[in-house]
Amino acid sequence: MSLDGARLKIVRAKEHLDAVEEAVALYIDSEPYIVDAEHYRQYGENRAEVSCQINPRISAIIGDCLHNLRCSLDYVMWEIGGTYAGRALVPPPDGRDKFYFPICATPTEFDNGYKKLPADHKIPDPVIAELRAVQPYNTGYESLSLLNTLINADKHRLPILTLAEISGFTIVEADVQPRFLNFSEAESCMHTQATIAITWEDITMPREPVHRTLTNIFETVADVVPKFDRYVL
Repeated sequence: MSLDGARLKIVRAKEHLDAVEEAVALYIDSEPYIVDAEHYRQYGENRAEVSCQINPRISAIIGDCLHNLRCSLDYVMWEIGGTYAGRALVPPPDGRDKFYFPICATPTEFDNGYKKLPADHKIPDPVIAELRAVQPYNTGYESLSLLNTLINADKHRLPILTLAEISGFTIVEADVQPRFLNFSEAESCMHTQATIAITWEDITMPREPVHRTLTNIFETVADVVPKFDRYVL
């Protein structure tokens, strides 16, 4: 028994995370927005809109990243079960061993859902205590709740993204005398720079860039897995 499989899943999740960050960076670098320069010159107010959305393929990559992170945790649980059950585990449909890593919203939910583990598979109290300590209702593990939300959604649909939001932009005019220019010439002397963010549309998700949410989840899972090395024989 070892957690090598769980670590391989983390490595694979990191590859998907890198792919997401690369896709987002390429999209932002393409400056996919239109600034209403005429509105700015007439009213002195900034106004812009997204002109081209990011490729929806990024949602599939995000799903793959989340899947590998969730599998990593479940692999941990399977190895723990195999260590203490005293027999070879047999998953459905041929057997009844259903091991998955608990992600619970409250201590009561954890206790009610996993109180049978010691009796059914001889999981010792120190392991149960460790599982309880890394639940998302504890400080430092909150992102596991987001993992649970996103992975459950991904079973039925692609993670829903706002895809692109303009949170702000600036317009810098060239050092010229506008009275000597017609509007089209004045517009060409403007340099625009918008702040683009790829965020989540789901209101239950934090209002932050997608790659930041994924990075927090990844780092949390990568921290959790080694905590169970000592319990796998």
